[in-house]
Amino acid sequence: MRAAGLDDNMIACVSQTLRFYQSTGFGRPGKEKLRSILRQHKVQPIDIHLQQAEALYMRGMSAALLNTERRWSGARERDASVRADVRRCLRTWRRNPLAQSAAST
Repeated sequence: MRAAGLDDNMIACVSQTLRFYQSTGFGRPGKEKLRSILRQHKVQPIDIHLQQAEALYMRGMSAALLNTERRWSGARERDASVRADVRRCLRTWRRNPLAQSAAST
């Protein structure tokens, strides 16, 4: 955060806010929303898929919110990375939905 120009006071405020968000689940997508997204893409909404989808969803949200000076300038490198990971996960989940679940247990 210092590299981005934040001072110690601002870093402390950001850290406090993030701890609050983590403890309350603020800003996280609801499980039903994630299930709906997975079903739209014909992916079985098992626990491991929901966990991975939530991580991808949060990555996408952070990519959308970060880099404010470039927010309106079009596609960014990070956007392409998030899209590629989403496509890879969707392909994997469609081909073998239970393999991911078995590997994680």
